[in-house]
Amino acid sequence: MSDFGRLFTGKAARLTPSAPAGGASLLSKDEDDVVRLPAAPATIASDVFCTSRIKRFGSTAIDLGFISEELLQRALNEQAERKAKGRGLAIGELCVELGFLDREKLEKIASTRVVEVNFDARLKGSPALMTWIQDIRRLGLSVKQTEKTPGEIAKLREARFGGSEEDQEDIQGLGTLMEGRDLFIEAAKMGANDVSILVGEKEAIVQIRVNGGYMDVREFSMKHEDGRRFARAIYTGISTEKDSYNEDEFQHAQIHGGKVFPGSGLSSIRIFRGPKYPFNGCTFISARLQYDPDKKRDDGTAVKSRLKLSVPEAPGGSFEIPGYFPLQYGLADELLRLPSGIVLVSGPTNSGKTTSLYSKMKHQARLFPTRRQVTIEQPPEYPQHWAIQLAADNKNPMELMVGHTLRMDPDIILIGEIRFAQEALGAVQAAQTGQFVWATMHVNSGYESISRMTALDHERLNPDLICNSSLIAGFVSQRLVGCLCPTCKKPLEEVKDALPDFMLRRLKSWGTPAQIAAVKVKHKARAGEEPCATCGGQGIKGQIAVAEIVLTTEELMDNIREMGPQKAARAHRMRAGSDRSLLGNGLEHVFAGEVDPADLHMDVARIVEKAEGM
Repeated sequence: MSDFGRLFTGKAARLTPSAPAGGASLLSKDEDDVVRLPAAPATIASDVFCTSRIKRFGSTAIDLGFISEELLQRALNEQAERKAKGRGLAIGELCVELGFLDREKLEKIASTRVVEVNFDARLKGSPALMTWIQDIRRLGLSVKQTEKTPGEIAKLREARFGGSEEDQEDIQGLGTLMEGRDLFIEAAKMGANDVSILVGEKEAIVQIRVNGGYMDVREFSMKHEDGRRFARAIYTGISTEKDSYNEDEFQHAQIHGGKVFPGSGLSSIRIFRGPKYPFNGCTFISARLQYDPDKKRDDGTAVKSRLKLSVPEAPGGSFEIPGYFPLQYGLADELLRLPSGIVLVSGPTNSGKTTSLYSKMKHQARLFPTRRQVTIEQPPEYPQHWAIQLAADNKNPMELMVGHTLRMDPDIILIGEIRFAQEALGAVQAAQTGQFVWATMHVNSGYESISRMTALDHERLNPDLICNSSLIAGFVSQRLVGCLCPTCKKPLEEVKDALPDFMLRRLKSWGTPAQIAAVKVKHKARAGEEPCATCGGQGIKGQIAVAEIVLTTEELMDNIREMGPQKAARAHRMRAGSDRSLLGNGLEHVFAGEVDPADLHMDVARIVEKAEGM
């Protein structure tokens, strides 16, 4: 049995309080929580099929919320004392006599402890079958006998085990089926909304969303292979409506809560599963728990779950994006803490959008480790171990994956790139239902992304819908520019013809004489000259981000709709606390001697005469 399985079938799952003086506890540390059914005789084993695991009376009563662990222990101690005096009594009858249970609850417990024996009709009257059924009844269990054809027996096995010998071995050998059932029962005791199984490259973890956040169930940490078996067993062995299991496909399934988990209050469990990055056997299951409001526990009391939860481990490091100014870190921090809405990140190819998004989402995971992040990329580029990373492709296009993702109850979604109307509509739908959405677009600036979205679908993405600061919560425009080599860069005034006259004239409109004197340019090596040892003669050492970060306002959105993006942008930049334009921020790096103005002009923004709102 896998290590994580011992939570429910090993010591961690058993009641172990010491018995009071004069009584011996029957719930010893070595006692199993599951009734072990006698094996079918070899002569009929291939012709029968039955429910293979039934929990003990006491565990069933606790799961149904009919009795507490303390009262059950008292009843067991009393039973032990009576048995020692030769006056044994079944534990259920004793609980009724002691007033711990009534007859109605006793009957409900009995109704859940029924072994359904399906057998080949040709075995009817077989001594071997009758003896086996009698052996089951001696364990205090009821038996429901159902005649089946050989084909129907085969279908029952396939429905349970997916027709795969490997699945059957995993479920029966590791005990994963019972562990999965107990996981959902214990999660239901907590009133959990979601259960996730995340199988990574080396290990797998189980998380439960309770009280609004995802928490790790550390007892269920397991190795990669055990996690794969566990996920497959839940989909194949517990789901009541499903397709044949395919690890490499996205699949939906459902569990009928009332039938599979009677007394738990669960009405159904919706399952979405599939492969996740980095895809070499990595998979996930996302299960949404739904409750029947009319089926509450009879006594109305809360039931303590056996699960021990802990906050997921947050990624290490600190939030750093080379090129950002203090004001931009403050604006970015405000963006990262928004509860919902879309933040559109714009820029051309190779502008560093993916890298800066990675840094921002990583910092969100530091700030909010219990919030679920799901990324949809084509394909994923950076490993984000704190998130569920999904890949869109021709078979699973981006718009389809956005719909799937919303079923996973995420808090933060990344849509790798919005190119078509359906992807934009998916982002809008996610934001309208309360998710925080990152999305990228290939437009020149964040302000222009509004008109770009509208152009994708004039009716469904009309300006009245899109120009909403609650929906479009922010913009991030970005470019990358090379940093001057600290060893060989030269002062502008020392390099003749370093800049054309128009560029130098416009540059002077932005800076004071002292700032212009601090401008540096690349050293242009001559033929045959020994290249710089630091930069190899390129004059550039690394790159930095030049960005503009915008938190939208109602006024800004009204201006975009009425004045257009350029005039609205200038009006917004004149507000106190707003960021500068790409050009304005880039020139700050120029005046700090970090960036060649010619590179800024070519790679970030055209240098123009200074005007208000630039």
